[in-house]
Amino acid sequence: MPFRDQQMQCPRCGKPLAHYPDRDKWRCKTCNGALVGGEQLVVEIGPHAQEVLDGAADPARQALHPCPVCAFPMTPYTIGTIEVDRCVEHRLVWFDGGEIGKIRAEIPAETEHPLFTDAFGFIAQLRADEDAASLVEIPLAEPQAPMTSGEWKARKVCSDGACNGLIVDGKCNECGKLAS
Repeated sequence: MPFRDQQMQCPRCGKPLAHYPDRDKWRCKTCNGALVGGEQLVVEIGPHAQEVLDGAADPARQALHPCPVCAFPMTPYTIGTIEVDRCVEHRLVWFDGGEIGKIRAEIPAETEHPLFTDAFGFIAQLRADEDAASLVEIPLAEPQAPMTSGEWKARKVCSDGACNGLIVDGKCNECGKLAS
């Protein structure tokens, strides 16, 4: 970038910005803000960088900071709940102190490689898919009329201890075992 070697002033406090060697990134040692170029922005916030550089301006917010290169007001842009300023012409984004970390925390996990970025969600989805595939629909039982007290006393329970069936017509109505 042609402005990489020129001394730039902080758009917030006017102090000189310190340039990181071999990177399109500058930091203000006074207010801890950071000016980040387009190529470095991908490193800082991932694939959402292009959206930040090219997305529509936030119409509800007025431009507050001048671009350190051209001195025109930078365009406001909102990422989640964080408001940043950018110079679309020079592809620079201004972050107030601590905003890069806050934005990293707000950006959703990448879905292209869920094993590396959202392992717990990926595993939960696999388990849900397996559970759904293994479910077998159980038909509803026919409703039965309630027993009278005489029927209750006269009932015969299946002799198999693991069965809850009743003996009807000489065999268990649950397991089919013949009454003994």
